[in-house]
Amino acid sequence: MIDRRRFVRHPVSIEVTLSDKQGQHYRMRTRNISVGGVYLECLGGGLPQRGKVMTLAFDYPAGSGIWHRMLGRVQRTSPNGIAVNFIEFTLEDFAFLESAFNGSTPLRTSSPAAG
Repeated sequence: MIDRRRFVRHPVSIEVTLSDKQGQHYRMRTRNISVGGVYLECLGGGLPQRGKVMTLAFDYPAGSGIWHRMLGRVQRTSPNGIAVNFIEFTLEDFAFLESAFNGSTPLRTSSPAAG
């Protein structure tokens, strides 16, 4: 089987809160992440639908109160999780992902996920 992925995936476990414009929230955890997107496993409470645009709030480093937000679109769903492609990718997003790949602390901080 040929792997057609454009970006290398990194096995990283980060708690993520997804939210949509209607106020629906989902608790997830990353299984793997790349510059192009992320696979998220459900921590309970259901899954968003395919095609839905979501705000992803990453709690990294875990429990630090540092949150990084990215915008993504649900590309695929499975019984336990979803694949999300990132959209509106910025240089700040790249720096965040690089720190997550390397296990280092992100260079910037933001307010908690609520809001």
